[in-house]
Amino acid sequence: MINHFFFKKKQYKFDYTYILLVLTVIWQWCIIFNKEKEQNNLKIELTRKEQILSLLNGNCKLHYTYSEKQLSEFTLIDRIGQKIKFTTFIGDKDMIILKYSPNNCSSCIQFCLSLIERLGSITSYNNVAIIINDTTEREFHKISGILPPEIPLYMTDDSVFDDILSIENIPYIFLADSSLQLKDLFIPMKEIPAHADTYIRLMQKKYFSDNTTTAMEQL
Repeated sequence: MINHFFFKKKQYKFDYTYILLVLTVIWQWCIIFNKEKEQNNLKIELTRKEQILSLLNGNCKLHYTYSEKQLSEFTLIDRIGQKIKFTTFIGDKDMIILKYSPNNCSSCIQFCLSLIERLGSITSYNNVAIIINDTTEREFHKISGILPPEIPLYMTDDSVFDDILSIENIPYIFLADSSLQLKDLFIPMKEIPAHADTYIRLMQKKYFSDNTTTAMEQL
């Protein structure tokens, strides 16, 4: 009986030791798993930051390549087919222009359109315009039926934009005036919306600071 008692006691002790050992192994595996998870998350975050830096670097290079580029006079065609020279259209005011082609990436176009709408709502739609090139009249009329009617929309058949970011095939925004220069050229990146927010604030402050503070706070 005594021997049986000690045997059971030993067995319980063995069971307890075994359970403790198993729990220790599980705990160690949890630590290893969490460390691997943290390392993977860190790698993903570092990769994302590297991609953002690469995008910003490329964006800056393109900006300095084409910024202040001199345009030649060109003709605009409005929604109802009337033609007007660009310098006549713009007069003596500053205007933010979104230039894109239907051949540009569709998500990039959508992002740029949302920016130009925000700029128009903040600074007045009289201070923004959209110019489309590389399009047909039929396609232009289809686009004009989709875009907000309050935003001035034009197409051009002239080749004035053919050598600007044509290889990159991306839409862009710039400040235009009667000098026909590409000022404050901006290539929006949908991957970095905060970059676009900063640009909007800078443009509002630099050229349209007379607008109300309330409009600015809409950002």
